[in-house]
Amino acid sequence: MTSDRESAPLAGTLVIELAGLAPVPFAGLILSDLGASVLRIDRPPSASSSSDSLPAPDFLTRGKRAVQLDLKRDRARLLHLLASADVLLDPYRPGVLESILGTKDLHGFIQQHNPRLIIGRLVGFPRTLPSHGRMAGHDLNYLALSGILSLLGRKGAKPAFPHNLLADFAGGSLMLVLGVLAALIARQHSGAGTLVDINMVQGVQYLASFLRAFQVHGLLDPTQRGANLLDSGAHNYDVYETSDKGRYVSLAALEPQFYAKFIGLLKANEMATHDEMTQLTKGSVLQGWDEKKPVLEQVFRRHAYDKWEQVGMGTDACLVGVRLMDEVPNGQWPKFSGVGFEPVKSGHGGDGNDEGWEAMSEERVLKSWQDVDKWVQARVRDGKAKL
Repeated sequence: MTSDRESAPLAGTLVIELAGLAPVPFAGLILSDLGASVLRIDRPPSASSSSDSLPAPDFLTRGKRAVQLDLKRDRARLLHLLASADVLLDPYRPGVLESILGTKDLHGFIQQHNPRLIIGRLVGFPRTLPSHGRMAGHDLNYLALSGILSLLGRKGAKPAFPHNLLADFAGGSLMLVLGVLAALIARQHSGAGTLVDINMVQGVQYLASFLRAFQVHGLLDPTQRGANLLDSGAHNYDVYETSDKGRYVSLAALEPQFYAKFIGLLKANEMATHDEMTQLTKGSVLQGWDEKKPVLEQVFRRHAYDKWEQVGMGTDACLVGVRLMDEVPNGQWPKFSGVGFEPVKSGHGGDGNDEGWEAMSEERVLKSWQDVDKWVQARVRDGKAKL
């Protein structure tokens, strides 16, 4: 009988992840959750006390194995790994990987060292953009350049951003994984590896294809932030504060039938006055947003958060309380349960945990590499890359 891990979609696929900041580690985490064997290469600490000498912190280590390697001094060991690998994940700024591998032509490198190798690399700004290609930046900068940041936020307020989720992870990590998976599928037919080149600016623009379609069809005015259907302009698609200060509920009753359900709940539970009900039902759901929104703010502030949660639960009113992260049970945080298996625990230099990098003595580094060599050989022998 095979384990869930052995029957996972990417079982038998060996991924080498060069340690970096969060977007590439998250891509490695997804590939690991899908069954790939992921080996992360950490930089060893140097004699310098500079923070630049320390390995990048990585809290996205689940299911991975890690080992330390000085990429500047021991290129041969990395090349040895890549000769057997299916995927290499590159988190560096333009030109760094080429310097590490000793080449100016990554396509040529693939052909020479491992014709089946897929190199997936992720940067923030487009490499071909002269004005920004080699600039430092973060999620907020990429979101700004993409044009999407200008759409986010409330009417009359400055643009708002949802932490670093959009460019780093949605436009970056997920697009990188998508590209790598497509390359693995293509390799089944061609037998050839390739270079998957992703940047977060265009990744988040691609993510916003639906909003561009809305704009083209006149359903979104990008010059009027916070005044459109899905950006808090509509009274029936917004977040409202309850009588518990700082606690909110989300209302997303866009369609007439769902808005009717919401209105029915207000009436059945006597949560709004007759005058308020009259105002909220005047015209269609696409009319009177500015007039209806203050009425709803008043209605929602009249009742407690728990009351609203109770009223909306199990209905089609599209009414859900805004939970705090601490209120979400640990068991509800997914480990890619959508494919029906639980990933193995993380392996860090053999054992490891989800706490990120840990210091290792020279003796332990050597022992770790001996273990890793055996680990890689076993996966190459047993897997022979299903994809």
